[in-house]
Order: sequence, then structure tokens, then C-alpha cells
Amino acid sequence: MAEKAEKAVWDDAHVVHFISICKEEIANGNRPLGFLNPIGWKNLVEKFEARTGKNLTRTQLKNKWDSMKKEYTWFMELKIAATGLGWDDAKQTVDASKEWWDEHLQVLAEYFLAFTSFSKNKEPDSSVHFSKRIELMSLR
Repeated sequence: MAEKAEKAVWDDAHVVHFISICKEEIANGNRPLGFLNPIGWKNLVEKFEARTGKNLTRTQLKNKWDSMKKEYTWFMELKIAATGLGWDDAKQTVDASKEWWDEHLQVLAEYFLAFTSFSKNKEPDSSVHFSKRIELMSLR
């Protein structure tokens, strides 16, 4: 039986490299059906190790892709469903009144906790500005 790979640890620099490489593979036509083809995955694994010195498996990289895709989906649902909100480019945050946050924060927190692997004692895996982290998934 194959051993399960250790959970990858992501810092900001690794996320930036991951997004950059994914964008390259998409631009090279290695995402023809909405996900990377075998050539794209092979290139992603090799380029990621070459740029970061970190040897991650395809599964670990796919987990990161899926995680970022979920974040993008949540962001777009918030952006579409919640009218009257703005976007603060300087802070890279949703711009809403205190009253709006007071009303919605509990629901959003419950939704977030229900669909993530974060626990109360664990920090999110990266603090790269959210707009950069969703950049990959917004490419069509």
C-alpha cells in the first residue's frame, strides 16, 4: 500500500510560484478542459521543484489547486450574493459597513469553518493577498 504524502506547508513565496507556473501552463494550452492535462501536471511538478527546491507530489499540488478554487468560489458567491459591498484595492478586502459585518459575520464564519480544514488552533496556509490567490482560478 502506498504511503500517504505529508500535508504540504505553503508560504507566500510558494503560493506566488504556484500561481505563476499554473498561469504558464494555462497559457501553453495545458488546461484544455478546465483542469491541467498530464503534460501540464508534469510541468507543474518539475517547475515547482526547480523554482522552490520543494519536491511536492502531483496530489499535493492538486490539493492546493482545489483549495484555491474553493476560495475563489466563496469569494465570487460573496461578491455576487451580497449587494451593496465594495472592494478596497489598497487593503485587498471587501468593503462593507460595520452593520453589514455584524449581521453576516456569524453566518460567514460558520460557512467557512464547515468547508475548510482549518481549526481554531490552526492558521490558514497562506496570507498572500486574496486577489492574487484567486487570480489563477479566474483565468478562462
